[in-house]
Amino acid sequence: MTPDAEFRGATARLHRAKDAVDLLVYCLKYQAYLADLDAATAARLFAGSGVSPPYSDGPAGFEALLSRADLGPITFTSQPAPEAAAGVVSRFGELEACFHKTASTRPVAVRLGRLLALTDAAVALLGVLRREHPRVYAGVISSWQVIGEEGATDAR
Repeated sequence: MTPDAEFRGATARLHRAKDAVDLLVYCLKYQAYLADLDAATAARLFAGSGVSPPYSDGPAGFEALLSRADLGPITFTSQPAPEAAAGVVSRFGELEACFHKTASTRPVAVRLGRLLALTDAAVALLGVLRREHPRVYAGVISSWQVIGEEGATDAR
């Protein structure tokens, strides 16, 4: 393999890992947004969290959802990469089917169910990336830690 091909492969793996993290972040933020729209959804997602509405405004709602997320599959997964990727695509398609153009055609409860399935698929995909590309996964996690430290510095 040429150095250029090696670089392209490493870059592609890094982008896939970042995309998987971005998808998980998107899922959690969309859960917070749905909680803003529906009291039953808010109770399901935020009961006992101490977070007050609006849940999608600021980091508190996201952080509460992240702390409650089942991230076990990131550590313990045996799912093959193609299966994990197909799961994400399938779950995303199911959620996307809740919309026509830019308007929702399904109730919040239906969207939430499909969104939770997509969230689980995103976590499984991160687990596959961690298992199959541990150095790339570690690099992505390290970059997020740096961003978190910079944010803590900015908040002071």
